[in-house]
Amino acid sequence: THKRRRLKMADTLLLSIDEWYRNNQYQKCFDELSLLVAAHPDDPQLLYRFARAHFDLAMEFQDDFNYEEDKIRNGFTYAQKALDLDQTDGSIQKWYAIMLGCLVLPLFVFNHKHRQEITLN
Repeated sequence: THKRRRLKMADTLLLSIDEWYRNNQYQKCFDELSLLVAAHPDDPQLLYRFARAHFDLAMEFQDDFNYEEDKIRNGFTYAQKALDLDQTDGSIQKWYAIMLGCLVLPLFVFNHKHRQEITLN
């Protein structure tokens, strides 16, 4: 009974977090998920949502490169851990791919631009 009540409470929290996400309340999602992930560090559903919250905040503050990079790198670690724990969930796979792309794409763009500059010079 206690375990069932705890699961129902977790489902309610996830529904609230998903609702905040749909309403673009990214900081609220991030703050709540930081507490939940600290209490439940091996819950892949919380971890991928926390990665997503990192991404959303990074996109809101694109003018601050260091902040954006920090959020993407940290978010990727949560997405990677979520995928390690559950490789079958499509949402986890999606957010792992998004976070990985955010890390790899800037390197590709930099290398491509650098190659063009070398060719032009």
